[in-house]
Amino acid sequence: MKRIPNQLIKDYLIVGCAWMCISSLMHPMLLTPDQRAVHLPVFKIVHGSFFLLTLVLSEIIVTYIFQNSFTYSAGIWGRLKHFALCAVIGVPIFNIFLNQSNTIMMWDFSRYYYAWFDIDGTFTLKWYMKTINLCATLSVILIIAMMAITRVRNIEHTLLELASINRMLETEQTKLRSRLPKDNVTDKIVIHGDSRESLTVNPLDVIYVESAGNYLSIVYLNDSELCQKRLRSSLKEVEETLEAYPFLVHTHRAFLVNINFITQVSGNSAGYKISMFSTDRVLPVSKANVPLFREKIIELGKNLE
Repeated sequence: MKRIPNQLIKDYLIVGCAWMCISSLMHPMLLTPDQRAVHLPVFKIVHGSFFLLTLVLSEIIVTYIFQNSFTYSAGIWGRLKHFALCAVIGVPIFNIFLNQSNTIMMWDFSRYYYAWFDIDGTFTLKWYMKTINLCATLSVILIIAMMAITRVRNIEHTLLELASINRMLETEQTKLRSRLPKDNVTDKIVIHGDSRESLTVNPLDVIYVESAGNYLSIVYLNDSELCQKRLRSSLKEVEETLEAYPFLVHTHRAFLVNINFITQVSGNSAGYKISMFSTDRVLPVSKANVPLFREKIIELGKNLE
């Protein structure tokens, strides 16, 4: 089920408080000198409250009606699209709140309709047209502020996730090594190519498999010596052969990796990079495969308990 992150609400509160602090610079454009002296503190509180309410309403509409939920792990375009959609919805909402509250506070509740009608009773939107530019400008400033804040959160999220993955890897590698004698996972298997070529190898010795066109490059250890075998085959066929061995994880459309040989995971929101034991290669974990990568590590840990 889609949900709004608690941290996003907190970030909106930060922006809302900032708006209330700088709103005094904008209120002179909305009030006459006499009204400014009497109503400015009230206007700050009311406009700030409506601003926060607009942020929450637009976020709810975008998340639950338009089904566009926000995640801090999203890339720059994903976050920009989300906030732009919130702005499109939020600008008219806040404009209505702004004009209606101005009308009530400048006169009284009995004259709320002044926001919609001229003195002669003619329906008009001129007051809304006067403030729409202000609301649009505010939305641009808000998008820039939220993109900056969520960029910081995005980096924090990635660093925490990487630290979590590295801890899980260390734990699962320890568990797996302690289970190897009991599991008797020492039998060698045969990986066949489309031609008569094949490779007989212990699955535990496979470091990674790389797909390049119609060929596979299998990197493995043979009596502690780093070896490489090239076969004409597909990664899907090899996955089917190795599916009984959960420590071999699909990290990218072109790579199958043995998590026991991963020494470190690094990267950013665009994807991860994994360093492998016994080789200088740094292999990718695509952004789309990051959730599956984590899931496989957690699943392996449960199977080893």
